[in-house]
Amino acid sequence: MTAVDPVRFRETLGHYPTGVVVVTCIDDAGEPQGMVIGSFTSVSLDPPLVAYFPSKTSRTYQRVRTGSSFCVNVLGADQEDVCRLFATGAPDKFDRAAWRPAPSGAPILDGAVAWIDCAPHAIQDGGDHDIVLGRVTDLDVESAANPLLFFQGGYGRFSHRPLVAVNEDVYCAIRAAERGREHLQGLAEELGAEVNVIASHGEEMVYVATAVCPGVRSRTVLGAPFPILPPLGEVHVSGWPEDRIAEWVAKAPGDDDARARQLARVRQAQERGWTASLAGGRPEGELREALRLWSDPDLTPAQHREVTERIARATDYYQPFEPVDGEIYDLHSLLVAVPGPEGRVDLVVRVGQLRHGVDAATVRGWVSRAKQTARRLAGSE
Repeated sequence: MTAVDPVRFRETLGHYPTGVVVVTCIDDAGEPQGMVIGSFTSVSLDPPLVAYFPSKTSRTYQRVRTGSSFCVNVLGADQEDVCRLFATGAPDKFDRAAWRPAPSGAPILDGAVAWIDCAPHAIQDGGDHDIVLGRVTDLDVESAANPLLFFQGGYGRFSHRPLVAVNEDVYCAIRAAERGREHLQGLAEELGAEVNVIASHGEEMVYVATAVCPGVRSRTVLGAPFPILPPLGEVHVSGWPEDRIAEWVAKAPGDDDARARQLARVRQAQERGWTASLAGGRPEGELREALRLWSDPDLTPAQHREVTERIARATDYYQPFEPVDGEIYDLHSLLVAVPGPEGRVDLVVRVGQLRHGVDAATVRGWVSRAKQTARRLAGSE
């Protein structure tokens, strides 16, 4: 029998859209558990059976399967934040998401389009996944809202394109970020910050993972694209051929000196594997709104021009940076390249929401820890 190419397998099946659900339970220790599942289906009407397909290696699944019941929560199209929360290993998921008990006691998440309460029926082998069958004991529709969909590697809804349709490189980036989630969480907690993994996708970047320390609220929308356009994306650009670097620099607004500063940021990333930007006086609201508009599936040409102009106006706030002993710094963000094959930078670790008023030694320490995490994501440590 001819072996099936896994890349072709994933790409082909990615053209079949699926819903996104969170399977919840109360485990054998009396604690609520929940995990995001993209493979869920109805099985039988008589008896009423449904099934979901968790990875055998999922630690959350090992806790979920200890429950005496489970509840399938169908997420709505406006619940990307809930999906993001339950896709992490955060121990306080149910403190940050409102819920009520289903008839069985398993959590029903507020805002879910529908819920299906189940008693475990059977578990069957499905290769690297289990096939978990549940006998439906109760169910209901909470609202007629659009469900959250997963299609071609991106989240979306009916009548809209997915937030981002990923290629095989980005799919591998997502897998790498998931494998390194413990390291990302450890870095976030040690630095008291938010840590993201950013993958490149053509002329765009996309957040593929995020981790936050307790007390820090994530500002990241997973799957939302944003452009590789000066002053954004210099670490990814550092792995490009020289002709493409020159094209990126040429898009920077201003005079030759302004473009030279953007090129200097790329060279810093090439030479040392990281860059940073300073806080203070930045048009954060304007830039955040520009990036939000960029991910709008209904972006018009006029809005596109407006977005690129807003991004361009932020260029002056992104300058070459080198920590100097005796100085005090307020860092806005720290970006570290994940080493890739042939000098490419397909992944970047971004650290944001850092504490202010730190010295150069502290900044260097942050860089060292972020670079260690990047090496672990690359599998080189």
